[in-house]
Amino acid sequence: MALGTVSHPAALMADASSVRRTRRPMYQMEDSGWAVLRKALDQELPVPRKPRAELPPLPEDLSDLPDSALMKLFGQLTQWQKYLGTQLALAEVDEKSSARTLARVEKGYDFRKPGDKVRAAADPAYEAAIVAAQDTFAYRRLVDALHGSVDSDAFLCSRELTRRLGTADRDHRNARLNT
Repeated sequence: MALGTVSHPAALMADASSVRRTRRPMYQMEDSGWAVLRKALDQELPVPRKPRAELPPLPEDLSDLPDSALMKLFGQLTQWQKYLGTQLALAEVDEKSSARTLARVEKGYDFRKPGDKVRAAADPAYEAAIVAAQDTFAYRRLVDALHGSVDSDAFLCSRELTRRLGTADRDHRNARLNT
């Protein structure tokens, strides 16, 4: 299924006065995620690496694929499924850690008092904790969506393989009975 492009009219900066004009670097794993990854590697757990092949697109009609191409596609999707599952787990660890950090910083303020709201807004540690919590949440949501998408693609391939095996068994039985 081909996706069409969606175009949105450009917004003027004057229309978006509340948008921060700072450019943040792309999300990078937090210390807690790295600690979990190091621990897993130290224990020689089989942590999946990023697959060499790019994430393969699912053809419109799986039944048109030959058996070998379908198996190759299923194998690639399974590798991506494992990799994204690990990335999702690490992203969840980071999200939880950044939420705890934000809660720890927020404990220093009583937000029912206007003076504390002003102090918190001026505190770079509070601002950094909010940004980290937002970034880790957004990254976890993105990886979760990707993992779900790959999971459903792999499921469709699995169903097609099962269908073909069932058809082959039925054809084999019919051939035996008709001889």
